[in-house]
Amino acid sequence: MWRQDAPMPTVLLVVVATLLATNEAPRESLSLAEMAADHCLYQVALNILVKSPSAEQESRNGKLLKARLLIQLRRGEEAIGILQALETSSSREEEADRHLALALAQSAAEKLGAAEQSLDRAAKAGADRDLVESARAGLRIQAKRFAVAERMLRAVLKRSPLLSGALYNLAVIRVQQGDLAEAAALVRQAWHAGLQDPNELKNDPDLKKLRETKGLIDDLLSAQPASCGTY
Repeated sequence: MWRQDAPMPTVLLVVVATLLATNEAPRESLSLAEMAADHCLYQVALNILVKSPSAEQESRNGKLLKARLLIQLRRGEEAIGILQALETSSSREEEADRHLALALAQSAAEKLGAAEQSLDRAAKAGADRDLVESARAGLRIQAKRFAVAERMLRAVLKRSPLLSGALYNLAVIRVQQGDLAEAAALVRQAWHAGLQDPNELKNDPDLKKLRETKGLIDDLLSAQPASCGTY
């Protein structure tokens, strides 16, 4: 889900600047949008996508990418509309992916019950067990059921110790419990596991107390975006 650390290619910066200054869509717009998303530039990626050729925008991959970008931008309701209107695929893998994305969109829209049902469908379709369980734990955090969420996350991390989203969610729980030192350590583990988005660290309301305590994650907050993704 998360990519390796890499500097943003100069060619991408040039293409993005050109695209945003004109109405001309470059070739391979989906690839460019995905590359921008991989470098945490979700709004830029969405701008590229909406200027891409209609055939790309209306393709299944185009719609899925747009929904994922909207999820990252916390525009869950819009993402839900796209994903629910998407035609059912004959591929179990594609359906698992769609249901997992729908669950994340519903979570972003605070529709926790619906998100739980989508995770059930994702699991039934064969979605990765640890991604599903980590997402379930995220719903428990939203419902402020921190003890239950922690048990779920620890079970996930026992199987997949480098799952960055699970590490990050456990850090959120530690902030709520007032253990800022361990929360900072978990954020760093998530960062080294691949979730390297300083903008998320700066804007996530769940990490406010962590940001306000000088010296814990200051270096991460000032880092250049490196490796993100759309999940």
